[in-house]
Amino acid sequence: MGGSDEYLLRENFKMIDADNSGIISPSELQRALGSHGLLFSLQTISLLIKLHSTRGTGTLDFSEYVSLNNFLEKTQSEFAKFDVNKDGKLGKAEVFRALSSMGFGECDSRAIEEACKSFDPSRENKIGVPEFIALVLFLTSAKKVFEQFDVAKTNSVTLDMNQFIFAASRTR
Repeated sequence: MGGSDEYLLRENFKMIDADNSGIISPSELQRALGSHGLLFSLQTISLLIKLHSTRGTGTLDFSEYVSLNNFLEKTQSEFAKFDVNKDGKLGKAEVFRALSSMGFGECDSRAIEEACKSFDPSRENKIGVPEFIALVLFLTSAKKVFEQFDVAKTNSVTLDMNQFIFAASRTR
């Protein structure tokens, strides 16, 4: 990260950290993202924080914020790259290509299609940037949880009910 990039990130971090505590809370992050058109529930914000917080506190320090910022920039960049008609929405085929480019190509198309349905509020088979970010966030979380069970790296696991409940709860 170049000096000017770090300076800008620190300045953004300070603006988001409304109470000057040196950490970003879920509500501060929700407010900041919302001001840029990224409207997420607190549940989604908490998952964003959970995946980027190495301290497990439910908040972000500066280095964790940098990780989150990198995730958001990469995800938005992939969205823009695959939004070929520049309508601010990705159709089904575009979503599949974007997700494949982001490392989810090994996922079965039916599984991805089902996941997409829950992030398509209008049910028109198109999703905008916030929904795409939430979808990538869900898939990233699911992949991390899956990898905890797939210790042999076979891309297949067997779970009992308790393990399934644990796994499912970790994706939220």
